Amino acid sequence: QYFLAMSVISLGLTPILYNFAPKLGVQTQFDQIIPQNIQKLAQTLRKSVPLINSQMNLQLQSAGDFTNEEISGHTIIIGFGIAGQKTAEALKALDIPYRIIEMNPLTVKQYAKLGEPIFYGDASNHEVLEQVHVETAKLALITAVGKDMVAGILSSFNRLRPDLHVILRAQYLREISELQKNKTQSVEYIVGEFETSLEILSRTLKTYGVQPEQMVEFLEESREDLSTSFLNK
Repeated sequence: QYFLAMSVISLGLTPILYNFAPKLGVQTQFDQIIPQNIQKLAQTLRKSVPLINSQMNLQLQSAGDFTNEEISGHTIIIGFGIAGQKTAEALKALDIPYRIIEMNPLTVKQYAKLGEPIFYGDASNHEVLEQVHVETAKLALITAVGKDMVAGILSSFNRLRPDLHVILRAQYLREISELQKNKTQSVEYIVGEFETSLEILSRTLKTYGVQPEQMVEFLEESREDLSTSFLNK
């Protein structure tokens, strides 16, 4: 009975934790802690209730009906943390259209009130992607983290828009090899530990007064080494 009770509690908490883990920066650790069978079951439950996603959109989207607006050449931002918000600010300033998909209902409600074209839902769900007009989008930016979650999103893009260009954020190089399997669309990877390594090197060189030209040389060499390491994994 104890095992059954804990399983039910874990199952109930898993979708909730998936919503907040990316904002706390612990998605990868979360993936390692929660058993794979519980993660997969929680993801299946999320995907099996598209009607709930639609109803949540109607309830949370208070800034107008963006679903029925004609739009093309836009960016789909998946995950509205700091990276997603800063991208949206830049796109808005440049008059480039965009749509946002976010799984945290509180975030959706907050930014919908501010007029952002934000939708509640799981971005691997085909109905959710259709609401943001994936068929006419130019670019998808995946800022959400978590290998399994991102793999599901890429799989949906493969089915609906295999030609869509994707920019994807990953925390670790080791996550990329799994994500590269069975993909057909063009994907650019921005790897957290990759960029962090370069930033650490840059600040170290700057502290010691290394000349800008020499800094660029060191950074380019390091970037090439890291890229080669990444491609050989």
